Amino acid sequence: MANSLEGMPARTEVIALPRNAKQLTAAIILSACTLPLPSALGEPARAPAAPAKAPERLLTFDTCTRVIEGDLIEGEKVGLIRLIGVIAPTKGEPGYQEAIDYTRKLAVGQQIKLEICPERPNDYRNRLRAVVYLPDNTNLNTKLLRAGMARVLEHAPCHVDVAAWRSYMTDAQEAQRGLWKPTAAPTAAVAPAKPKSSTSAPAKPKSSTAAPAKQKSPTSARVRIRPKQ
Repeated sequence: MANSLEGMPARTEVIALPRNAKQLTAAIILSACTLPLPSALGEPARAPAAPAKAPERLLTFDTCTRVIEGDLIEGEKVGLIRLIGVIAPTKGEPGYQEAIDYTRKLAVGQQIKLEICPERPNDYRNRLRAVVYLPDNTNLNTKLLRAGMARVLEHAPCHVDVAAWRSYMTDAQEAQRGLWKPTAAPTAAVAPAKPKSSTSAPAKPKSSTAAPAKQKSPTSARVRIRPKQ
C-alpha cells in the first residue's frame, strides 16, 4: 500500500472560510482605505511646530554719571556699561581722549535707555553689555561709528547683528571723520642758521714804532769850472 502511494503528488487542502467571513474582511480593508481625515470630520488639524522664539529684549532706564572710555560708561543704578558692537581707542592710542570727550558730551547727566543683551548680559569683567539709547532715542553705539570715534567689534553670542553697522564705519572712513582723519606727514627738521658772532675778530694792531724813513746819502755839490778863454 505504501509503495502504491509513492510518486503521487501531495494533496493541498484549502480550508474555505465561511462566506460571511470573507465579506467581513473585505469590508474592513475597504473601510480602512476610505477613512476620512480629521479635518473632514470637523476636528482641528495639528499645527506645525512653532519655531523657537528669539530671546526678549531686556530694557531698563538709568542715568549716566561718568564716561571711562569712549565705549564704557557708568550708570547710577547698574554700574559699568559696555557698549555692544563697538570698540573705541584705549589709553595711549590715537583718538583716545577725543572719543571720551564725544561720549561725555552726549551722555553724562542724561537719562539713558539700556537694551541689555539677553543672551549674554555681562562680559568677562561683569560689566553690563547693552545698546544705549539717548533721550532723543538715538543709538549711542552707532553714533560713535558715524562720528568715526570707534570701530565695529562683533560680540558673540549677542542679540544684535552688528554686521549691519559696518556701513556706518565705512561712511566715516570715506568722509575722514574722527579716527579716520589723515595725519600730516612729518617734515624734515631744518637746522637753524648758525648765529653770527657778536664780537668780530680784533683787527691786527699796527706797530707802534714806524720804520725809520730811509735817509738820503749826502752828495757833494758839483762845481762847474768854466775853462779860461
